[in-house]
Amino acid sequence: MHDLGTLGGSDAIASLVNDRGQVAGVSYTGIDPSTNCNVLFNSSVLITHPFYWDKKNGMVDIGTLGGTCAGPNAINNRGQVVGDSNLAGDSSFHGFTWDQGVLSDVGTLGGNYSAAVWLNDAGDVIGFSTTPGDQYVHGYLRRHDVMIDLGTLPGEHCSNVWGINASEQIVGGSLDCQTLQNGSGHASLWENGGPMVDLNTLVASGSDLTVTYAFFINDRGEIAAQGALSNGDTHAVVLIPCNGNHLVVEGCDFDMGEGSNDVSQTSPARRDTATPALAPSLLRRMSPHRFPGAAFGPRF
Repeated sequence: MHDLGTLGGSDAIASLVNDRGQVAGVSYTGIDPSTNCNVLFNSSVLITHPFYWDKKNGMVDIGTLGGTCAGPNAINNRGQVVGDSNLAGDSSFHGFTWDQGVLSDVGTLGGNYSAAVWLNDAGDVIGFSTTPGDQYVHGYLRRHDVMIDLGTLPGEHCSNVWGINASEQIVGGSLDCQTLQNGSGHASLWENGGPMVDLNTLVASGSDLTVTYAFFINDRGEIAAQGALSNGDTHAVVLIPCNGNHLVVEGCDFDMGEGSNDVSQTSPARRDTATPALAPSLLRRMSPHRFPGAAFGPRF
């Protein structure tokens, strides 16, 4: 066990670690009763700063975007950290990226709020942002310093995203804005410039689950998600694409000679050519596996 220390206060929490042993977390630096560290819920708490730690440099204060408090959400294998920070005055917050000592504001989709939720090893950042007037929340992809609005599913106004893999396939959910906090919506997939796709349209027929939110996608295209039964019970779900990476999965009858489903036809422009595209033709036989008693919601 290694004590990583603090940023000067009495307490710190290490919450993230990558494959190189680099750590990110948050350290309490003081108390200010006048500070509104939690903008969404208007509560005054201990002042917090995010930190980065490695064996060479020890604990490094990532800082804030001008406000009193900030926190990290993810670290990739290049040591890049993303999170969200209050702005000056602590009345709004923006997502941030931190890379080798440089802290950057990811911006917004026109509103006053955003958060950077996750990133892949290429440095592609995903998160959520309010739109102009702060009426709606949309998921975004920030690639090469450009923020892309990922939109929503037809008929819905809000979306959020939580997972991105090396092939820039992004999962999350699209929903009615009034149910944004409890994650009751339709799990979504975004790739290759969009548009956003409802994962439920790609699941094998006959399932008694509605996949309401997708949280993570690995580089094999396997998706960890939340599903709901007709009685409202929530179950953990894993979605497994029937493709060349999963030839022995029960229920898959993927045939390497099926023409449009041949993984050799994956676009050569993709960064990870070993991971086939999660196109509807490849995902049409996804196999849900339920685990009773496990339920969780969006991380905000």
